[in-house]
Amino acid sequence: MRFPKGYAGVKKLFASEILNIISTLLFFVTSIIIIIFSKKMANPNYLPFVVIPMMAVGLTALIAFIMQLVGLNQARKDDPYFRTAFIFVFVGVAASIVSFLTGGTFGNIFESISAVASLIVSVYTILGIYDFADEMGNTNVMLHGKIALFVGATSFAVSVIFHIIPVFIPRIEYIFDLFSSVLEFVAYFVFLIYLGRAKNMLSEKA
Repeated sequence: MRFPKGYAGVKKLFASEILNIISTLLFFVTSIIIIIFSKKMANPNYLPFVVIPMMAVGLTALIAFIMQLVGLNQARKDDPYFRTAFIFVFVGVAASIVSFLTGGTFGNIFESISAVASLIVSVYTILGIYDFADEMGNTNVMLHGKIALFVGATSFAVSVIFHIIPVFIPRIEYIFDLFSSVLEFVAYFVFLIYLGRAKNMLSEKA
């Protein structure tokens, strides 16, 4: 095995991505419940149908985040791209905290910074795997890396637009949240396939 640390890291990133997909699906279902029962949410009897799934979303996302950190920390020992991705994870976390504590326009700015940092983490993770594939001469994984980059960037751009439109038309915010969740799911799925192929590639003996 040429990249043992890279393999161990990518395995954890693969598991993290599966958890991210589960978290996105849970959020998607919860959003639908909120839309359908929006008029009944004032009734405390309906709160568990929202609170419990949202707690599950938060817990799943937290576990996924921890596994991502561990995975990037391991993989960065075999490729410098993962080191950059690891650093931007903390940039995103710091921006998210500032956004949560401030709110308003200032908070929205830092929320955008967090989103950009998250995109950079994905890009450098893809580039790190691309590096491994290049050194191992695996053209299939390299091609999929280019596709993952395109899908990720497109998903991010469209998601930004979907977050801007509700500013001018607030009543359709939930609908665009659903569209954004679908886009995120597609991007996660493409990234998951890429990580799966990378994991299989790195597990091969030299």
